[in-house]
Amino acid sequence: LAGGILGGELDFRRAALDLRRFTRFGDDSWWDSRVVWMGPLEGDTLPPQRHVMLGGPGSLGGFRAASLVDSQGLQASTMIRLPLHVGRRIALLFLSWHWVAFTDLGADGDYEEWHADVGSGVSGINLLSHVELLFAQRITDLDEDGSGPRFVVRLRRDW
Repeated sequence: LAGGILGGELDFRRAALDLRRFTRFGDDSWWDSRVVWMGPLEGDTLPPQRHVMLGGPGSLGGFRAASLVDSQGLQASTMIRLPLHVGRRIALLFLSWHWVAFTDLGADGDYEEWHADVGSGVSGINLLSHVELLFAQRITDLDEDGSGPRFVVRLRRDW
């Protein structure tokens, strides 16, 4: 419930459902999957700051951040991580390196138009942090500006 002493007369409720599956294959190989839905449950229309924003490193990496905005949205992602064997010098700094391949699928609003991307890169894990260096490419919406490959650097795992 928004408003009250802060002003405004908004009455809305929203929800999020986040399903994740992490499957381990062998010593250090992983297949991760995630489905996320967010949207209103009841009440007034959601204010703009509560809308779902898809695009960017945390959702559809091949799209600019917040390029898809609506009151509700659905996203599905899957990623495979396979170990990379590195030399001793690099191994002192990072505990493990992985080759990463992923695909993302998302829609907002009425779910009539779906957007997708694919990508690949490397990720490294050390005692203090996580780093990913990824390239992502849209496989839908190729006729729009900024549809070329995007280079994404993440300093933590998003999921």
